[in-house]
Amino acid sequence: MWDQSKLDIRSQKMRDRAKRKLKKLHQWKDDPPAKRREKREWQRVAEHRSIWRGMLRRCYDRTDISYQWYGGRGVAVCTKWANNFWDFYRDIGPRPSDGHSIDRINSDGDYEPDNCRWATAKEQAANRRVRT
Repeated sequence: MWDQSKLDIRSQKMRDRAKRKLKKLHQWKDDPPAKRREKREWQRVAEHRSIWRGMLRRCYDRTDISYQWYGGRGVAVCTKWANNFWDFYRDIGPRPSDGHSIDRINSDGDYEPDNCRWATAKEQAANRRVRT
């Protein structure tokens, strides 16, 4: 026969293990709000870093599909931004929404603080260079 006390201990261990696994799966719910904000902020930073890398690729990577319209036309990234992501992040500021992407005000100019902004697709469509 089974010893009831051993069975109780074993079932308690199984319940504890299940609780620990569940807690790991839903740990973000247990995080304090400040920690959740910090996680979201780092996700935003990662999105900005991806935008920054794309900007550098378009201007300097000859194998990039968009190089011909950026680096191939002489568009460059200012040295301050090209050498330091955090300078780019500080100058351009947070992206207002997921519907915004980086836009050059003067489409023939370089990527630099005075010539860049966050713009929607509609705003960017209205800001095209004159093709001859």
